[in-house]
Amino acid sequence: MAYPLNAENYEKCMESIVKHLSGKFFNILTETDSRRLRFCNRELKGKVVCKNGQVSILLKPGGSIAWDINTEIVGLEFGGNGDILLYRESVAGWRKTILITQSPI
Repeated sequence: MAYPLNAENYEKCMESIVKHLSGKFFNILTETDSRRLRFCNRELKGKVVCKNGQVSILLKPGGSIAWDINTEIVGLEFGGNGDILLYRESVAGWRKTILITQSPI
């Protein structure tokens, strides 16, 4: 069940994501209307930037998981198998789904 991220809960949600991923290798699958990208064998870099609704969780060997509740509608879902789904939709109309999993992609 997905629930919305908002100004009241985004920091707690970010902490939950970090807690789920700390010390683990994981894969990321991002999907938009036009692209599907895979990022394999990532782990948390340790630095999390969280300010005024803008969140960026840095990854190694590179990249980040990011969202901005000021300009996006964001939903978060924790699966029973440990997967994390992050849904992002901008006011301009683009959509992005991010699956974070320890399973192969």
